[in-house]
Amino acid sequence: NGNNNGINTDADVGTNNVGATNTGTNADGYQEIKMDVLASGWSPNKFVLKKGVPVKWIINGKEITGCNNAIQVPKLGLSFKIKPGLQTIEFTPDEEGVISFSCWMGMVSGVIEVVSEDGSSNAKNIDNKANDVIPSGAKGCGCGGGSNIKKDTSNTVAQVQGNTQVINATYTSNNYLAPNAFEVKAGTKVKLTIDVKDSGSGCGSAIKIPGLYENAINLSAGNIINMEFTPTSLGNYDITCGMEMMNFGSIQVN
Repeated sequence: NGNNNGINTDADVGTNNVGATNTGTNADGYQEIKMDVLASGWSPNKFVLKKGVPVKWIINGKEITGCNNAIQVPKLGLSFKIKPGLQTIEFTPDEEGVISFSCWMGMVSGVIEVVSEDGSSNAKNIDNKANDVIPSGAKGCGCGGGSNIKKDTSNTVAQVQGNTQVINATYTSNNYLAPNAFEVKAGTKVKLTIDVKDSGSGCGSAIKIPGLYENAINLSAGNIINMEFTPTSLGNYDITCGMEMMNFGSIQVN
């Protein structure tokens, strides 16, 4: 069997696990599995472990995004943030079967198959138990690809009503915000009202204005969103999804 830094890359534990990465036991009595966190997902994203033997899961955070910056393993009660560089997660699998893990959004997935101590398994092909890895960029997480949104060629100037600058927009899944470029004055309260016609999806399911309105609000069909804030600093502020990965529009503060 081949061996690469303590990880057996030959799928020889059980006969149905072609494509999975198996593990050997190191001198400390631990099973070691190693995984890179990339913008495209986990590499590798399928593992085979033996029941009852402690595990060191060595994770290398190489390309961390808003989608892949945390992993959850519900069956093991694990949930943790991904840090740049190496980190080690330890656990002991005490039941045979398939354990699913994913990013915190459930979009980027992987599986761990736990087999008996003699290496036998009743599970079907482990490849069929992992969803295709979804890239962790905006499109992969359901944002819809913020780079495709066309900005308005001119700003919509806020209307003054009493002591408040009022701007209105409509959100749809096809056109996102319309209008999507606004102009307000510093020092006076602003009220942005968004009529949400369609629900957002993935990491594009919420909206915020970093620097002006930090609380992300869910984009749920039928809701009217009201954001009230008073800008104090001049500049251009992006209107983004809740994870600040997708740009819905902008507000110019003069």
